[in-house]
Amino acid sequence: MKKMFRKIIAVAMAGVMCLGFAGCKDAKNEDNSGVPTLVWYVPGDEQTDIASVMEKVNEITEPAIGAKIDMKFIDQSSFSERMKMMMASKTEFDLTLTGYVNPFQQAYSSGGLMDITEIINEYAKELYETLPEFAWKASSFEGKIYAVPNQQIWANCWAVGLRKDLVEKYNFDISTVKTIEDVYPFWDAILANEPGIMPLWYNSTYDWWNDHKFEDITSGVAYDREKNEVVVRYYTDEWKDYIAKHREWYEKGYIRKDFETKGEERVECRAGKFASSFSPYKPNVESAELSINGMDAHWINLSKPYITRASVNGTMTAVSATSKHPVEAVKFIQLVNTNKELYRLICHGIEGVHYEKVSENKIKFIPDSGYCPASDWKFGNQFNAYATEIDPDDVWEQTKALNDSAEISPIIDFAFSTSNIETEIAQLTGVDKKYPTYSGVRPIDWEEYKAALKTAGIEEICEDIKTQLAK
Repeated sequence: MKKMFRKIIAVAMAGVMCLGFAGCKDAKNEDNSGVPTLVWYVPGDEQTDIASVMEKVNEITEPAIGAKIDMKFIDQSSFSERMKMMMASKTEFDLTLTGYVNPFQQAYSSGGLMDITEIINEYAKELYETLPEFAWKASSFEGKIYAVPNQQIWANCWAVGLRKDLVEKYNFDISTVKTIEDVYPFWDAILANEPGIMPLWYNSTYDWWNDHKFEDITSGVAYDREKNEVVVRYYTDEWKDYIAKHREWYEKGYIRKDFETKGEERVECRAGKFASSFSPYKPNVESAELSINGMDAHWINLSKPYITRASVNGTMTAVSATSKHPVEAVKFIQLVNTNKELYRLICHGIEGVHYEKVSENKIKFIPDSGYCPASDWKFGNQFNAYATEIDPDDVWEQTKALNDSAEISPIIDFAFSTSNIETEIAQLTGVDKKYPTYSGVRPIDWEEYKAALKTAGIEEICEDIKTQLAK
């Protein structure tokens, strides 16, 4: 009887001890063998054959880091809101993309991201060495690392693309294009001779206004690199010239007259309704734009490369503050950034099932295979990916060279906080809606516009940022 009693006490004590230590099994995150499964959220379309890919992934990760991976796609349009809700409710998961969706500052401020500085120092030294120092500064707050940047194109450049068939038809010499004004003769030829085609697909306002001189911090406020100071960008001569340029395009007919109400549709671009477009420049911009927007164009880079905090932390992988397995999560980030086989499996799927090789480092996707995320930059170091069949053979070498040639922002470690100026920023958003200056559709009364900005609090925003930057 005493032996039985001691056995019961021992079992009970073991249960209490298990509850007290992180190393014990968690029913939600471990299988029957005690191996944890890391839940990883990524924006994108659901992949119907993801199970077979994850099976292969786990054949690599389980022996390497002692964990399995469960990658879950959430529709990109709802990803930010979903992650915001999950972080607010303290939902348990392990990894997430943060950056262009699930904004880094917002995720950090909500307490949703884990400080992984010490874990990297102890368990992921190889990962740390793969990234330049400025990248770690861009992924930090107050000297602590809260995410790992996915290496890809970081250098900010902007380019104009001119359709190849129309360039040939009108014998336009693209070598003459050094500034945007040099494109006007091409646009004029389209206006005069192609009634069914608009000169410019103005689908985005890629901010070429700040080339070489300004770095945006928040709406209406920028860092002037030449003066080394924070300024209200809407007060600058450069901004007035930028708006005047848009107005000129609108009045000349380069931009459609119903732009403000109709906008631009990708389906129209793919149908050949436009002669040119803007895009951030990168070595594979031609193949990327052809694939996404259907525009087979000559792309001309019109700016010098520059790397900012925003360009680095646009795509990063972070560990959730609720993760029960942060060490394994960081080890996985290291593995996916350093193990080409694993990274390519996640990016492209299984050879012969989801893609076929066309050369040693180039592939083509198999249609309707059930797995084609086509977004390598969401997962890790893109320089370890295969190139597609329409990319340049040395696309990643070119991309790395462009990054290496870029000027680095002197404020790349500046983490801007909105905590003291949220009201003013909200008010400024209202002014931006009332005065959609970027499109050139409406003429601007600059004194009226400046007064509205001042009333909304733009100067208070500028002063608050100056104070933050001076600390």
